[in-house]
Amino acid sequence: MHRAVIAILLSLGSAAGCALTLEDLQRRGERREFGELRAIATDRARPGWAREEAVAVLGRKQAEEAAPDLVAILLDARESPWLRAAAAEALGNLRRPGCVETLEPLVQQTDLFEEIRVAALRSLCACGGADERVRQALADLSQDPDLLVAALADSLRRGRCAP
Repeated sequence: MHRAVIAILLSLGSAAGCALTLEDLQRRGERREFGELRAIATDRARPGWAREEAVAVLGRKQAEEAAPDLVAILLDARESPWLRAAAAEALGNLRRPGCVETLEPLVQQTDLFEEIRVAALRSLCACGGADERVRQALADLSQDPDLLVAALADSLRRGRCAP
């Protein structure tokens, strides 16, 4: 009986896609297999770590076609804060048009998880550091009740915001 259970478990682990590793995700990024990474990122049945890493790889590899998926993840309150933060960072790496309009309202939401706000704030700078709305948002956020958000906004406002 025990051998049968072990054999079943081993066969499940060896099935394609079941034993996903960080290296697998990174290799898919190197090979620019963005369709597979997008599928992993949006699949709620996948473990959180795999989804977060898929999102991060899509951002690092500047997979433009993943932008709609990243925005959907970022704006979905049902997703974990860490996955949403990874999506915010990935959007900052893409620096697509419309990025400021997506991120700016999020950094203003004081009831949002700090991880999401901080990632959105960094990406807001990456997307639109020269934009007057971004400069004004940074000035406002430098007075935020969340000390980490306030400190980051002040630092970015003082010249570390990538134009």
